[in-house]
Amino acid sequence: VKSNSKKELKCPVVTKLNSSSTDLNETQTKLKNKKKKIPKQTPKSNSQIKPKIKSKPKRTKPSAQYAAWHHRYQELVAFHDRYGHSLVPQNYPPNPKLGQWIMAQRRQYTLKMRGETNSLTEERMRLLEDLGFVWRVVRRGPRGGTVEEMRNWNQRL
Repeated sequence: VKSNSKKELKCPVVTKLNSSSTDLNETQTKLKNKKKKIPKQTPKSNSQIKPKIKSKPKRTKPSAQYAAWHHRYQELVAFHDRYGHSLVPQNYPPNPKLGQWIMAQRRQYTLKMRGETNSLTEERMRLLEDLGFVWRVVRRGPRGGTVEEMRNWNQRL
């Protein structure tokens, strides 16, 4: 079957291929559209909407922060037993991390007093206060004085 123009060329094999590829394309398009369809949901009233509440997992063992805090607290207890007070110098040579931890507790206390986010719980405050912990230390107090002089200086404020 021959025709003068290329557009009019109608070969049965080509027509069959063209029609089957069209069918194939239509089938692929239908499958894609089926995947895209989202089932319709009826809008829920406010009374039907339940807030999603994530429950905290139960702790079976203490967290790393809990363990670290109590480790430093035990070091403070040892310091208190040895020296009779909890005024650890900022740069305490035998244990510099203890002095830094003390500063961090005072910083957390300040945040708590301002009503800001902090990690100082009531239990932690009670434990520290049981050791006579001083929350606010005057930075420009007497240098080289005794612990008693430092306590008196802090109480005057």
